[in-house]
Amino acid sequence: MLSKYNREMADLEEALRIKSRALEDAHSKVANGNTDIEQLLRDKEEELEVYKAGMDQTLIELNELRQNQGETDHALDGQIDALIMANLDKINDIIDSVLQSG
Repeated sequence: MLSKYNREMADLEEALRIKSRALEDAHSKVANGNTDIEQLLRDKEEELEVYKAGMDQTLIELNELRQNQGETDHALDGQIDALIMANLDKINDIIDSVLQSG
């Protein structure tokens, strides 16, 4: 009878060792999974920062283009005004010449 209990005790101890190993393996897998997920999260956060930096740079360049466009428009307006005035003076001279000769 004692040998029967010893055998049962040995079987239970072996079952406990197997279950303990399985539990440790599962714990290890969960820990590794968390590490992988944390690394993936860090990678995605870095990628997001790169996108944000690119968007910020794009907005800065767009603002500069708008400012330059305004300056270009102002310069073109000035040149157009100068051409109109020069041609207006020529037209006035032609009209004066026609009126004086007639």
